[in-house]
Amino acid sequence: MSYLIPVQDMSVDGTVSGPTGSAPDIMDHVVLVDAVTDGAYFTLLVPNDWASGVMQYQLLWLPASTDAAAHTVRWSMNVLALPAGTDPTGAGTTTAWTGSSAARTVNQMVYEPAQTLLTPAAVDVLVRADIRRLGGDAADTYVGNVKLVGVIISYTANT
Repeated sequence: MSYLIPVQDMSVDGTVSGPTGSAPDIMDHVVLVDAVTDGAYFTLLVPNDWASGVMQYQLLWLPASTDAAAHTVRWSMNVLALPAGTDPTGAGTTTAWTGSSAARTVNQMVYEPAQTLLTPAAVDVLVRADIRRLGGDAADTYVGNVKLVGVIISYTANT
């Protein structure tokens, strides 16, 4: 099972949000600036049809400019499960990874490879997640801004 968390359902942290295109051909995004660490965060509930195993996430983004050479974006995700009695300001678990390497064309959708979000302990547990572009990291070689469109959450559901 999978579902999309669009940027409209996220909170922005130190970034600029806006549309790509114009009505009726329009899509919201959050700008993640080159050479800066910034991003967006969201909460989700472990679905009551989650069966077992890991939940994964996949980032969807648009390049803000064309880049004829293959480059990568460096990402970071901080996740914290919040069962009853957990402090929501706790540190969580941070995982950094480098996205796929390719030449990019302005406003052409990029689906990054799926990554592990967490293995829930139970259904109906709130999860806090914070996605970042590590624009100043040496592994982030994409020159220019990226436009985060959303996050796909995937899991194995009870059948």
